[in-house]
Amino acid sequence: MAKTKIETNVEFGKKYRDKITGLEGIAISISKYQYGCLRVGLQPKAKDDGTVPDAVWFDEESIEKIEPIEKKTGGPQISPKRNSDPKRY
Repeated sequence: MAKTKIETNVEFGKKYRDKITGLEGIAISISKYQYGCLRVGLQPKAKDDGTVPDAVWFDEESIEKIEPIEKKTGGPQISPKRNSDPKRY
């Protein structure tokens, strides 16, 4: 039996959005069909009542990775250069 290799840009555990429906979820599975169609299973986040919806399958081409937004923490900064104090006599 021949081994099947799946080449994809999808990363497990990363967040993706379907371009058509707008559904967002974490990539939890990838399936390759006989004629090369790649489908990605996205797991939406849990609802407010704690129930977890079923994973939804999308064509690989119809999803886009959602980049995490980096929050600026206001942490350490480079001190600005200042002029030296004037000489006193």
